[in-house]
Amino acid sequence: MHAPADGGPVTIPDLLARNVARHGAKPAYREKEFGIWQSWTWAQASEQIDALAMGLLTLGANVGDHVAVSGRNRPALYWAMVAAQRIGCITVPLYAEAAAEAIAKAQDIHGVADVTPAMVRDGMEALEITEARMAELGMEGIGPEFAVTCQNHGGAGQGLVQQWNASAGVWEPLTGFISSDTSVIAPLVAEDSAAFAAESGITPGCL
Repeated sequence: MHAPADGGPVTIPDLLARNVARHGAKPAYREKEFGIWQSWTWAQASEQIDALAMGLLTLGANVGDHVAVSGRNRPALYWAMVAAQRIGCITVPLYAEAAAEAIAKAQDIHGVADVTPAMVRDGMEALEITEARMAELGMEGIGPEFAVTCQNHGGAGQGLVQQWNASAGVWEPLTGFISSDTSVIAPLVAEDSAAFAAESGITPGCL
């Protein structure tokens, strides 16, 4: 993403700061927990992100470090990613369902039990989940087979809509696998990645 002529936001942390300035008291995130809706304003979300960023710095994170992030599809997951970006780190989002597999792969690749975020990135980028493996994990039919590489962190980019059948205790698909519109998404990802690399002094490319 090239810097706008008017000096507007370039990165996600920039966009956050802009929204805090413009809409600080307005709701930014909502989450339903135990049947009760919880809400955070843009200002409150920014405070949470600042706290997470300070925590990462306290733990020794530095500009250019890889920070693995995994969790439920909840506000805190995205706050953690923005917090890492805010201090110049490179986020390595892990599919919550595949995190254990990526860690096991990283341990196998590097031959150690204790792995670093950079090692987990290696494991994720060598990850291949087949239908047979999904069945072994009790995830049969939950998604398509996928392989992750350095060049492609998103696999096939497919998803489907499912519905939980409580009486049968199974997920039932309502659609077939749906492909994302890569002609729209890919250029946006490439632009934002290039902008972040330039801002953080990172040389783009696969390691």
